[in-house]
Amino acid sequence: DDDAMGNNNNNNNGTTTTTTAPSTTTTTTRLGANFVFFEQQRRTTSIRASTLMMATDSSGFDDETEEEKKRFVTRCHWCSKDDTYRKYHDEEWGREQRSGRKLFEKVCLEGHQSGLSWITILKKREHYREAFYEFDAEKMVDLDVEDLLGKGLVNHRGKIQSTINNAKALIKHFGKGEKGEKKFSEFMWSFAREDGRDGRKPGEPYETKTKESEALSEALKSKEFSFVGATTMHALMQSVGMVDDHDVGCFMHVTNRKRKNNTNDDDDDDDVRKIKAAKAAPKVRAKSISTMSAMERRNAKIAQQKLLKLQRK
Repeated sequence: DDDAMGNNNNNNNGTTTTTTAPSTTTTTTRLGANFVFFEQQRRTTSIRASTLMMATDSSGFDDETEEEKKRFVTRCHWCSKDDTYRKYHDEEWGREQRSGRKLFEKVCLEGHQSGLSWITILKKREHYREAFYEFDAEKMVDLDVEDLLGKGLVNHRGKIQSTINNAKALIKHFGKGEKGEKKFSEFMWSFAREDGRDGRKPGEPYETKTKESEALSEALKSKEFSFVGATTMHALMQSVGMVDDHDVGCFMHVTNRKRKNNTNDDDDDDDVRKIKAAKAAPKVRAKSISTMSAMERRNAKIAQQKLLKLQRK
């Protein structure tokens, strides 16, 4: 009888041959290698599937907050990706500010910004408001510079003393309380040019100072205000809306705001209609990764990139 593992047979010619069964060790090794390979492939596919579904699933756009949507818009060239800066640009910079108290705050903070970046002052603004009693001039006049050092402000004695002196100048030349602040507002806005709200024109050069800011600077200096140079006052005029200086491509530029507020589709140009159509299109969940070919995955990724570019417009 033949043995399972092999046996010796005598041929007719008298020679002996040996027959050997396949090695089970070799078969087991191959099966193990195949298992490891397919297990690695399964894990890799699972990770890619999760990543692709996150990238191609557009159903989540319906749940985006206004803050998230603002991340995809075009802003002025000077606005960095810092959330504090973006919020300031979107909600404050370039908007008309008529409050005398707020305008006085701006005069003081712009003075502290001299030689520094505005984001530095912006991040310290709440410290300034606390230290200077929300810029109430009547309370500020009794402050002492030494008491304000190390309070979260820019530790520049000259600038801190200037702010206290500006409070004294405000009361002296415009009066106390709300009446004084109202007169100060009227004084400041008297230097705004008439066409300042028309918006920046394409190709118009960026100015660091204007004849209006030079006139405002001289007028404030004549009333004993300090750290109010022409360049500093131009920055103030931009920030409080005396001039609309948003970049032409910025979503806050006057032409883009008018377009956004226009509810009549017939008056929209082709680009606006395309964007509206894209936003109104139904959101379809991406195809399951297990049923997508390599070409379909590539096309899905390209489509998602195009969608993001369109929404940034």
